[in-house]
Amino acid sequence: LEGMEYLRPATPPVLFLDQFLRSIDRLLDLDDLPICYTHFAGAPRAHPLLRRHREQLIRWEGIIRKERSRPGIRLEERCVERLLEEDPEIRAFERLSPRTRDRERFFMTNSVRGFLGFLAPGTPQSS
Repeated sequence: LEGMEYLRPATPPVLFLDQFLRSIDRLLDLDDLPICYTHFAGAPRAHPLLRRHREQLIRWEGIIRKERSRPGIRLEERCVERLLEEDPEIRAFERLSPRTRDRERFFMTNSVRGFLGFLAPGTPQSS
């Protein structure tokens, strides 16, 4: 991707966003040490990416909440499209190979399901 980064949340249905954000905050309270990522590589400092990821989670919640309030069908697909348009952290999506884009779209849809579960009426934290 020639210098471009790609950062996508991996959030299971149902996402417990408040707990996720608290976990990130606890990590940010620690010293800014090197970090290793599953299935990826490492970074000499954890805090910059943790902050970006925290902001991204909040961004996704807002985008998905807004899309959820609109009438229409294919909500998950609409959310993925809106995220691709609005989230700068996944801007490199179009530069991925077709096979990788298919895989990423699958995982993005799963993450959208997690946020939709979080936002569902009756979910304790959906207020």
